[in-house]
Amino acid sequence: MIRYYVIGHPVTHSLSPSLHNALWARMKVNWHMEALDLPDEAAVRAFFARARDSRDGRNIGGFNVTAPWKHLAAELCDCHSPALSASDPVNCVYRDSTEDGTGKLVGYNTDGLGFRGLLTETVPSELSPTPADYVLFGTGGGARAVARELVRDCACELTVVSRELWRAESFVVAIEGEGDTICHPQSRAQYEDCLDGHYRAVVNATSLGLRDEDELAISPRWAVAHTGYVLDLNYRPTGTTPLVKACRAHGVVAVDGRAMLREQAIFSDVIWGIEETAARDGMPVLLE
Repeated sequence: MIRYYVIGHPVTHSLSPSLHNALWARMKVNWHMEALDLPDEAAVRAFFARARDSRDGRNIGGFNVTAPWKHLAAELCDCHSPALSASDPVNCVYRDSTEDGTGKLVGYNTDGLGFRGLLTETVPSELSPTPADYVLFGTGGGARAVARELVRDCACELTVVSRELWRAESFVVAIEGEGDTICHPQSRAQYEDCLDGHYRAVVNATSLGLRDEDELAISPRWAVAHTGYVLDLNYRPTGTTPLVKACRAHGVVAVDGRAMLREQAIFSDVIWGIEETAARDGMPVLLE
């Protein structure tokens, strides 16, 4: 049996094992994924060493990486997909066996492809032909992947909202160098007063909403006045996120990150060697 993992801390909430294992069972592939909680950097480094080892790692095909270890994973991989820049996090690793039995660990990031699937599935393009305006909450690795996809989508203007204005400003400088999109930084404390346009979609790429005690990343009252679509990249094992619930209660079309997770799972399987059509046809749809 070839083993796959999803590593993170915490990781018990991850739906990745159920997605992949269901697909592989349908395909009668002798692969299995399990969640592995790695509580600190030392544990992550030890796992990478194990995956690389000719004896302990020979039955490991690859693994997904979730928070908070994506940047450390990028550091620990032996090489990266040509699509990744030096500062990009890694959330999918393929173990490429070498002649001596050791494994070369190749890092990928599926965030952008996953968000593309979520955006396409949720926001009808005919309702707002590009160029269009978007608002993005967050400046982490997931937000960077989202911003790149929006630039590719010919977004006319992108406003980036962060708790600290300087983070939004630094993010904007980096993104503006990747395309013709006009980007604006905005502090989270002032967005409700300053952002008064109508936006094709508003995206939450922060971690707010993973815990019950979290405040809402986006005000539903502001959202209903300024957009028809809220995309929350977070998800929960059962039900949906508080942000999605609150936005729906105000009449906004809102979805969580389940569709994005499914797209990411499909592309992880492609990286690991499964044909995309087979993965897409066999991957379960995650229901709330």
